[in-house]
Amino acid sequence: MSHAEAIQLMIDTSVLVLLTPNESDEAAFLPGKLFEYLSARRPILCLASPNNDIRHIIADCNAGQSFDYHDDEDILRFLEKQYSEWENGKISQLTDSAYLQYSRKNLTAQLTELLTDTQ
Repeated sequence: MSHAEAIQLMIDTSVLVLLTPNESDEAAFLPGKLFEYLSARRPILCLASPNNDIRHIIADCNAGQSFDYHDDEDILRFLEKQYSEWENGKISQLTDSAYLQYSRKNLTAQLTELLTDTQ
């Protein structure tokens, strides 16, 4: 599957699932998929440890919810809510523009600025 097809599937999906390693040193682990999910503007269900930076980004962008690995009841409630919305013809789409700060264009501009400032 091409990257463009994968992106289109993300956009067409009701809920995106992001799984992170269940390890103590994962806090600095930021997969590229997180940024693709943010640009798809669909709710994200994330499983991550409490101190993971991914959780903060998802919360800052109001982009879904993050859960501990064994938080079965809250995960189920989140999925039931999303299913109910889907069943009623509502597919959630991020309306908060905070996710734009994590766009490739913006992140590249920030990196360019950092590199320019160090020269």
